[in-house]
Amino acid sequence: MIGSKENRSRKFNPKRFFHTIIQLVSGKNYEGYLHALLKSFAGEDVDSPVKSALCKVRKRVSFKFFQDSFVGLLLQYESRRRTWNSLRIYAIDGLQLNLPRTEELLEAGFRGRRVSKHRQAHMLTMYVTHAYDVLGEVTKDLRYAAGLDEITDAIDMVKYFEKNSLTLYDRLYISRRIMGAHKDAKNYFLARSRRKGVIKEIQDFWKSPKMRITLDAEGTKLTLIKVKNPNNKKQPFDVFATNMPDEMITETVIKNLYMKRWEVENSFRDMVQTMKLEQWHSTNLNGILQELYAVMYLINFTRLQMITRRKKDKNPLGDEYSKPNFKFILDWVISVFPKILRKIRGVLVPMLTLMNL
Repeated sequence: MIGSKENRSRKFNPKRFFHTIIQLVSGKNYEGYLHALLKSFAGEDVDSPVKSALCKVRKRVSFKFFQDSFVGLLLQYESRRRTWNSLRIYAIDGLQLNLPRTEELLEAGFRGRRVSKHRQAHMLTMYVTHAYDVLGEVTKDLRYAAGLDEITDAIDMVKYFEKNSLTLYDRLYISRRIMGAHKDAKNYFLARSRRKGVIKEIQDFWKSPKMRITLDAEGTKLTLIKVKNPNNKKQPFDVFATNMPDEMITETVIKNLYMKRWEVENSFRDMVQTMKLEQWHSTNLNGILQELYAVMYLINFTRLQMITRRKKDKNPLGDEYSKPNFKFILDWVISVFPKILRKIRGVLVPMLTLMNL
């Protein structure tokens, strides 16, 4: 990393750079480059680089450096992620992130949200489609784009999901394209449906007095089931569509599975509120994607460490009324991150005590 005269001859240090960006994205209240550099070089008898030097290095490093770290971390903990009935359970949903308005991002196709027929918001928007492992409590995959097309993004992710996996969808996703994607990938889906949707068989079932039917929808064995919703007097039940095996499909199971879908909404809170993801420290797409994947890596790393230290739940679909304070543990992980990078033995041992506070 280039810095003062003493540091100009130093070669690029991947771990050092990784640590600096982690400190950058984990800063609170718009703490920026100076904070990140001082943190990552704290306790060392060398001058830390200046902001301009770090900016130059960031432009030379592809965001894929962080994307590969994100993917590699998941592969490392693949066998430890939790399952239900031997199935990995994912939830897919979308998130809109504000971006700074710069010429480079405009040239890349990003635009502001449409606020009227002829007007757009000043801040640009990035559309992120997010696949979340609701039992493993980590992000499985994500897609980003300048335009909104969550179904296409979901289809692109589904083809990489395991055969022993089940994906949960809100009512805006159910379509023949989604059903076809799961048929091709040979895995399962569960989707809440709309009364006025795009699939005629589901529309007819809404009007039917039957509570459950099974039919063939373009080669997919589709089960439609009504689940009572006592909290909604105007619509006393919800309709769900799934290709799960018959023996798994009960009203209680469907209800409990779909409640787990809310975990993907909680993950958005961690990204935007806890990690302040929209407080970007870059005005170009490569830098923004560096920060996006650095944030996802840090959240995944912390949650994987937490879940591997928790006792396994007897009922993975049951309600958990007490969980360790994620924000508290995350702040601690950030504070010891240099030791984590150096793989100092025992650095994560205190986490179990902190989780039980």
